[in-house]
Amino acid sequence: MNAESKQLEELYRSISAQFVNHPLIRIEAVKGDPPEQYEVTYKIPCAVKTPDGRIVQQSGHTVIITIPFGFPHFSPTCKPKGQIFHPDFDSAAICLGDFWQNNRDLGDLIRHIGAMLSGEIYSTENTFNEEAARWYLEHRDQLPFAVTGLTKSGWSPDEAVVPEGKKEDNILTLELDVLEEEERNAQEKNADGALQGPPAALGGDLSSNNQEKSARLWELSQKKQFMRLKRELDALELGESIEGQEALVQKTHAALAEARELYRQADDEECQGEMEKAAALYAQVADKVADFPDIDMAIQRAQNTKNVLNDLYKPPAPPVPVRPGEPPASQAASGKGRLLSIRKKDKALTVAQAKTAPIYSRKLHIGIVPLTAVACLVILVAAFGFLWLLGTDRLGEADGLLSQCRQAMVDLDFYRAETTCQNAQRTADSVMFGSIERKDTLLRNVRTVLESEEFRQGMLGNILIEGRYVAKDAAEQQKIFQNALKEATIAGAAGQWSRAANEYRKALAVEEAYSAVRVDSRLAIEQQLALAETRLFLEKAQESLSIADKSKALEYLLGAQKSVTKVSPEAIEELSATINSLLAQRQFADLKEQADHLLEKSDWQGAHALFQQAILLGRELSASQQQEAVGDVRKSATRAGLYAAIEEGNRAFGNGKWDEALGQYGIALGMARNDALGFTARDQDKLRSWLMKLILQTNIIQNRQRADLALKSKHIDDGKGYLQRIVTLIRMSPFSSERQFFVISNETKEKLEQLDDDEFIADKTKYLMANYKQLFQSHSPDVKTDNLDDPKVSFVGKRKGRYLFQVLCKQRGSGVTLKMQFLHDPSGDRWLYYADPD
Repeated sequence: MNAESKQLEELYRSISAQFVNHPLIRIEAVKGDPPEQYEVTYKIPCAVKTPDGRIVQQSGHTVIITIPFGFPHFSPTCKPKGQIFHPDFDSAAICLGDFWQNNRDLGDLIRHIGAMLSGEIYSTENTFNEEAARWYLEHRDQLPFAVTGLTKSGWSPDEAVVPEGKKEDNILTLELDVLEEEERNAQEKNADGALQGPPAALGGDLSSNNQEKSARLWELSQKKQFMRLKRELDALELGESIEGQEALVQKTHAALAEARELYRQADDEECQGEMEKAAALYAQVADKVADFPDIDMAIQRAQNTKNVLNDLYKPPAPPVPVRPGEPPASQAASGKGRLLSIRKKDKALTVAQAKTAPIYSRKLHIGIVPLTAVACLVILVAAFGFLWLLGTDRLGEADGLLSQCRQAMVDLDFYRAETTCQNAQRTADSVMFGSIERKDTLLRNVRTVLESEEFRQGMLGNILIEGRYVAKDAAEQQKIFQNALKEATIAGAAGQWSRAANEYRKALAVEEAYSAVRVDSRLAIEQQLALAETRLFLEKAQESLSIADKSKALEYLLGAQKSVTKVSPEAIEELSATINSLLAQRQFADLKEQADHLLEKSDWQGAHALFQQAILLGRELSASQQQEAVGDVRKSATRAGLYAAIEEGNRAFGNGKWDEALGQYGIALGMARNDALGFTARDQDKLRSWLMKLILQTNIIQNRQRADLALKSKHIDDGKGYLQRIVTLIRMSPFSSERQFFVISNETKEKLEQLDDDEFIADKTKYLMANYKQLFQSHSPDVKTDNLDDPKVSFVGKRKGRYLFQVLCKQRGSGVTLKMQFLHDPSGDRWLYYADPD
């Protein structure tokens, strides 16, 4: 079941429960399943104009109520099924004024119409029936015809009595007493065997039955089953009473009135989306009246909706705030670790003395030979070889020390470099035997290191950075500066704008703190920082918009507007366009939210104006946003414009401004043909049909009023023209076969025929007044027509399509009245003498 069918089904259940066994109002569903049209019969006396012009009272009138498209935003269409003489009633419609704007309850509308019928409610300005308005003003002392109590809270049928002294002799009273009619119906059913006789016929003690009934009714009161209790009280026999009946009636009416008011408040809160309040109010209704119709369903519906909304809109955990200029915790921790490791590394540097290479010792075992000379030679050769090997080892040791010296230079540990280079030099100088060339090369390399500019500057505490020597601490800051720029560039390329902005800020802080830090262009870094900040603001703004946090989004966008001014000229245009687009998106969302709120409150004019502003602002959104968001807003704007036109038309209709009403209904009909409304084909056809009926009804009432005014002013031709227009409009409409318009068309045709007859009779009467002597002479030659005088001509009636006239005139002198009747035959346009058969 779709939403519309469910709404109609709930409406049917509600009014069925409200008017079950109602003594004055009977409701019957006549069209649709679930019903969308009802016939409401009122057993209430109301004024009716008889064909001979008398105003009488009659009871038992029926009103057709049709639920329109867009209900409950638009009032039901109401029209009487018969002729009712009332300022606000026309055969095509009933004027409800601003009732529906103040109270959108179908049950209250049905009671309101009943009060109109009884003469308790009527208009005196901008009325549908001006003649009835004048009559009601002139006979105010006779109103109301009955005090129904339908407009009072806690109304009881016992209050519906006809006031004494309200009936005049000139008003024919045809009112039927409600209780008498019910008794008569009961007797008829008894005669058919459908119902048993009254309790007395069954025997038993009436007082005992009365006590049992009283106890049962008070038990219902204690259980708060006031709906059932009211039906029981309404069903009491005329003249029957129970103990404490008056107290029960008052208690029941008070409880039902309070429950209905609470239910109305709950319904309003539910329409506003306040499900928690609605559920609480519905619970109060159930506490007041336990058997209130569908109250358990209403409580469950509000509670379920509240739970669903809570699940849908549970707020996310708030992000950990990050102060501007401060890196995220993880980055800060890692950065701090690096700095500490560097400092510890610097402090840990100590001058390490290289261990000298081991000296190889060789044991020579010289045997004792007889030849002393040979032995000495061998000893000398062995000693020289030992010394050569020892020198070679020392040169290797010096080479190792030189390598350590160079490594210390690389490590910028110039004191260690000095020590190791000096040790290498001393070690090489101590070599007496060995490769002289190798020794000289080694000593030359050592001198090159010790005499180098790098070593000299290093011993002074300076190091080479980008082609110039600076102090060591400044050099360290320069490295930090360069690393920060490198990290910022990498983060920016990866779209990590928060990290990039922090690294740019770090680089600028180092440059500002150490004047020795070399910077190619501080402006370029500041522009890159502004770019990262702007990108970050835009990223945060988009996230806020995605979760509908418009205030936070605006805060980020204002920050982006401020930072984008410092970006390089090449990037400003693109970023500014993005900022403007997001600002437009934010304002667009704000306007749409406000318009949707007005739409829910049925403020069609206000909603339509805001939707139009949103559409204009939507031109600044991106193409994808325009296709998705603006498309929905266009649909809503079209609907709001449609509803606004219908509302304005209804207001003009209620005020009797027919041209204005027709204009607004025409606008609405044109908009109803727009497929952008998003309605189904069935709903769109239903909407167009409803609007066309409204236009036809308005045209009928307007032309009927114009015709009445023209005829009253004796402008017969104009009056006939307006009536003929009604017939033509109905014939040309697609509703000509519908009963209500078919009846109106026939009534109008009859009136046109009557006007033609009246004109014809007036013309022939005038002819007779001018030519009665010739007619007397032609039919009674003996009559002397010269002394005929004082003619009186009257129309008697029709005789087989011919018109019968009577002529009376007097003879001067004798005072004798002569009478003669003539028939006029329209087919031959001739006069015939007529002899009365009597």
